[in-house]
Amino acid sequence: MFSDPSISISEFNNSQLTGTNLMFVGEMEFDGLFGYSTVSTKLLRRFGKEQMLHAYEKKIGNLPHPGEDLSTIEVAKKFTDGFEISSLEVVANSSGIVDVSAGHPSSTMDTLKISVFCNDKRCRKTQDTVYQHWQGSK
Repeated sequence: MFSDPSISISEFNNSQLTGTNLMFVGEMEFDGLFGYSTVSTKLLRRFGKEQMLHAYEKKIGNLPHPGEDLSTIEVAKKFTDGFEISSLEVVANSSGIVDVSAGHPSSTMDTLKISVFCNDKRCRKTQDTVYQHWQGSK
């Protein structure tokens, strides 16, 4: 996958989340609970079971809220604050890459051009589709 043989990709556990050489790469996506799926939210879902309960306590109602700025994302940011890791977040849409941010996962989302990502018609359409899907499954 990579031309550099010194780069390895492997699965790890919670005890390996601290290390100055860890770099996570992720594409920002819509998420019903957090508004956006980022490296922080993915790490929280994978390794932060107790903190996920706190995120569920902070959610607004029973409907998903993709593409919105929600307080639940703060739970994910706080979860990753204590780790010595880096991330590369990519925002893309049907037109291509909109923005890229590198740094600590708790702060990369703050510097991204999410408004560009979400101000197109696709964002509203995605939110409506998620809502309709949720309504149909009741």
